[in-house]
Amino acid sequence: MSASAEAAGQGAALRVGFLRAEGFDVLRAGGGCHAEYMEATGRSGPVERWERDRDARAVLSARLVVVNSVMAGRGLRSRYGLPAERLRLVRNGVQLDAFGGQPPAGPPRVVFIGHGFARKGLGLALRAFQRLADGALRGHALWVLGDDPQAWRYRLLAVALGIGDRVRFFGGSLGVAEALAGARALLLPTAYDPSANAVLEAMAAGVPPVTTRWDGAAELLPAPWLAVQERSPAAVAAALERAVQAPGLGEACRHVAAAQGADGANARLLGVLAELNDALPALGQGAARWVD
Repeated sequence: MSASAEAAGQGAALRVGFLRAEGFDVLRAGGGCHAEYMEATGRSGPVERWERDRDARAVLSARLVVVNSVMAGRGLRSRYGLPAERLRLVRNGVQLDAFGGQPPAGPPRVVFIGHGFARKGLGLALRAFQRLADGALRGHALWVLGDDPQAWRYRLLAVALGIGDRVRFFGGSLGVAEALAGARALLLPTAYDPSANAVLEAMAAGVPPVTTRWDGAAELLPAPWLAVQERSPAAVAAALERAVQAPGLGEACRHVAAAQGADGANARLLGVLAELNDALPALGQGAARWVD
């Protein structure tokens, strides 16, 4: 929803928005660049084109645009022509105290987290997991958190791959922190994510995330090979096998997450607002400048 305070009588100096709409002073483009999403997912219908045009108008009308990854900002620059001086980078934050405090529970496992299984890459995750099911991940389960109206197709795919008894679909019935506690890895071979929160949550829990170069959160990974360069079962399986065997990787992930606390992210966003509003001078420090 919009955090705009443009209503007359409220005395607001800034209009701040979080959805695609024109006329904001500061727009937080948390969804990244819709044109890049369309390309990555192969979607080009009339609804997607309308969303792309709406996205471009919203971005170009804002005085400042806040993105959560360099990847997202680069897309807005190259696809819409947004000048670099109107971009600010404020990465997503994570509630650190919500993760890492629970004892491991359940069987040894790899976790997939995300709504919209096609974009998040569940089919690819299942095929990668199947490649390791009798090797590096022998005795492990794959826990799937998230909802999708086509979930039944993925259940059938798991059976067809011979791993139907190793894959558990939880929908929204299991908490993310509970699922990650004791997990060997997060598996998220996404087609497009400006910055997947699940990657930060996994690192906060000390769980190595395997994602792709099409995920802006990959910019924070402690090892670059955790972001695969090719969305293929072989490439994803190779990264996953390496992730579950690399010593000290979980601790390195936790160290990265410690620098991405939610309080710091909120302060950096307030710093961006302070650039445009003299009423907030004390909050001006910490506003990120664009670096490409």
